[in-house]
Amino acid sequence: MLLTAFAHLSLGLAALSGSSLRAPASMPSSSSRAAVSSIEMSTRGVVITGGAGGVGYAYADVLMREGHWVVICDIKDPDVAVQALRQKHEGGIGKVFGTVCDVSSSESVEALGQFAKENLGTIHYWINNAGTPGYAAYGATKRGLPQLTDSLVKELTVGVPGFEVEKPAGTVNCHTLSPGMVFTQLLLDDSTPELRKFPFGVLAAQPDEVAEDLVPKILATSGNGKAVDFLTTDKVLKKFFGKFILGEKSQYIDDDGNVIKMPGQQYEDNGVAKQY
Repeated sequence: MLLTAFAHLSLGLAALSGSSLRAPASMPSSSSRAAVSSIEMSTRGVVITGGAGGVGYAYADVLMREGHWVVICDIKDPDVAVQALRQKHEGGIGKVFGTVCDVSSSESVEALGQFAKENLGTIHYWINNAGTPGYAAYGATKRGLPQLTDSLVKELTVGVPGFEVEKPAGTVNCHTLSPGMVFTQLLLDDSTPELRKFPFGVLAAQPDEVAEDLVPKILATSGNGKAVDFLTTDKVLKKFFGKFILGEKSQYIDDDGNVIKMPGQQYEDNGVAKQY
């Protein structure tokens, strides 16, 4: 199961009232100005790493639909994904910007932060969604992420004993985000029919299903060090009950371990549904 992290950056809303989100001159009435002001105050700037596909792309899709401004990055050029999102949400207030970023390079991540600041003004949420190739690095970082989050929370709230830590510009809160098993390249590449039948066919979900569930939870999360999960305990138990007690069939994987392809949906060779 993919385990990621996201940060809720409460850095103030001053940037949201600046020129980047200024009310258009064609709306002069007081009621219109109030409506635009309400939009400005509810719009959030979000950074999503690994956002050119999979659940990262789905997060951006839902966030834009809800009117938020998003920066996506990927190790490959995300321009095609950006154009697809812009076309889908044309006419809405949600916006998207894209850039190349290698999250294994600190210099590249610094450049991503600067790019996001220039395009969003204020970064309210930063979702660390990108995964490193290879199960050794992937598994080790996933296992270590809860400890990393706990340590960051302590450093941000009580500091580091014996060291002077520079305070951030605003309030920064860190949480763990667990989308569970998602039908993406990372999950299905080199998978076997046995794995696809179980556990993938029972527990895995499509990216849009995960994003629809998690984005409202992300936006509603407050405090510090919280866990935001798609596969909650009750959801897992319900899926197991359906599979092993009721004998329900998977809606995604057939009895031979093949991906069930839906009419009108295009798929990659490995069975991943194309998003654009």
